Amino acid sequence: MATTITTSAPNPTVLSRAPGLTPMRVVPCDHPHAVDALAFLESIDDIEIHDTVKRDGDVYFVVDVYLKHCTSHIPTTQVAVWTSQKKPPQHHHDMSALGHAALPDYRLEKRFADFADLRYQVWSTAQKKDACECCVHCEELMDFIVHSMSQPRLVVKLATSTKMRKKLLATFCNEFVRLVLRGKAQRQHHISVLTTILKANVTSFK
Repeated sequence: MATTITTSAPNPTVLSRAPGLTPMRVVPCDHPHAVDALAFLESIDDIEIHDTVKRDGDVYFVVDVYLKHCTSHIPTTQVAVWTSQKKPPQHHHDMSALGHAALPDYRLEKRFADFADLRYQVWSTAQKKDACECCVHCEELMDFIVHSMSQPRLVVKLATSTKMRKKLLATFCNEFVRLVLRGKAQRQHHISVLTTILKANVTSFK
């Protein structure tokens, strides 16, 4: 025996109550400036200078930039393996003897004047404090620029050996990255400018 199935037509009154869908633009409420540059600076593991090259009468310092590489998404605790003599961990440049990859992610060639120019750019930006409040982070940067011995000053260029300049300039770069990242929670415009300046100098040739 055949069975007849009847369906009722949809109620137009019910359908008319459904709101229409319209595209909506979603923007983060607290999106920091220069977020890409900040993310890159956070990925830097170390900056080292071991070699120099001479070209067209100028001495260029070979800057090796090493990034942090995550090999697993499983959270782990890093444990420093030291010898009984409390020997500090070796630099990336020395890891080739241990069989580890020692190739930098970026290799740049910078003159001493380029480091001095970076110092001036950061100094000129850090001194532009907001009128509404005193930026403690920028005061710390200014203190480092004025009082630290690892600065690309003229006296360092004239009174130190090439080996010492390589060590001082590497410390100068690593400290700048560390200090700028300490101020990442602040939302002042000049913090974003500092971040962009550092990334531009770390990832591009001059």
